Amino acid sequence: MKRIIAVSFVVIIGLFASLGMGTSLAESPATDKVWEWTPASYAKVLRQYDISEKDIETILRVLKCESNFRNIQSEIIKNGVREPSFGIAQIHLPSHSGVTMEQALDEEFSIH
Repeated sequence: MKRIIAVSFVVIIGLFASLGMGTSLAESPATDKVWEWTPASYAKVLRQYDISEKDIETILRVLKCESNFRNIQSEIIKNGVREPSFGIAQIHLPSHSGVTMEQALDEEFSIH
């Protein structure tokens, strides 16, 4: 189930990129600083991208599945090595060479 949801998240991100939304994580629009992130504050940011409420709900379910909204490194260990995925969106650093661990752990960066 986690694999299906993770693949769904990748497909959603790919869809946004193909539509010109979020083509670069480094080009995220500025928002008011949030000191304590909640699913509602994530949804507020996502609405800036003209995403349907149904898709926002899907993204929030994926974030809950991936990290339970915890800003942490993945807890998955394979062959004795902890997976290098970080943050609420569990950004896999080897797959995103332009993203640093600090950025992946920045909730504002990750939600964009």
